Amino acid sequence: MKLYTAQRAPNPRRVTMFMVEKGIANIDLVNVDLNKLEHKGKVYRAKSPLAKVPALELDDGRVLTETRAICTYLEGLYPEPNLMGEGFEERAFIEMADRRVEWSLLLGIANSVRHTHPGLAVLEQPQFAEFGHSQGQKVIEVAQWFDQLLQHQAWMAGPRFTIADITAFCAIEFARLMKFTPGKQGFLALQAWCSTRHKTVRNFAAYQVDRGLSCTRHTSCTMPLSRTPMRRLAWEPSRRGWSAFATVALSIWHRPTRWC
Repeated sequence: MKLYTAQRAPNPRRVTMFMVEKGIANIDLVNVDLNKLEHKGKVYRAKSPLAKVPALELDDGRVLTETRAICTYLEGLYPEPNLMGEGFEERAFIEMADRRVEWSLLLGIANSVRHTHPGLAVLEQPQFAEFGHSQGQKVIEVAQWFDQLLQHQAWMAGPRFTIADITAFCAIEFARLMKFTPGKQGFLALQAWCSTRHKTVRNFAAYQVDRGLSCTRHTSCTMPLSRTPMRRLAWEPSRRGWSAFATVALSIWHRPTRWC
């Protein structure tokens, strides 16, 4: 299989982080240069007609687009550790939490960044700065709600780590481009969650395969085996409901960076 991804874009990073959490190391990554509009070309549009990343090309040639659809497929292939729910009831509540994060937080951040950041002007024409700034204000309001939520539960969907936390982490990471950090806004619970998440994936900041360090443009490359563990769990595995520490084979050189 091949995963078509892109530098620094939050949705492809949701999938690669999902893969990291599951220890999936046998999917080739193909980097698509958005700034050069490679996603608009005929070759890529033949795989993803709406010119969106990520896209997962299956071994039989079929292509899955949409981040959550890709994660659902990978969850089926690699059910452990479970990130999307066990049983219909838990799956429903985790999907609700993930959708809330995606549509209320990540979308607002993306709109703000795409319409105010000069580096994304090539992707968003025309840019509407007023709309972008209004979206940024709404992000703060929504982040406050998530901060209040995390005052009463450990993770976005409840008592354990799920795909909703991956979506939220990628959203907050992307929000750096609009100069937003939870702590500076006084959202202490959201900041504490973010800091805990940072500790558990302290080397994820070094995971630059989808940024082109190990993946050449439009060239497949198998993700390398790790030299340092991607995940350094900062709590008992039982808090995630795991019977043992997961072995993660996805990382490159250690270069910790604080995202939150």
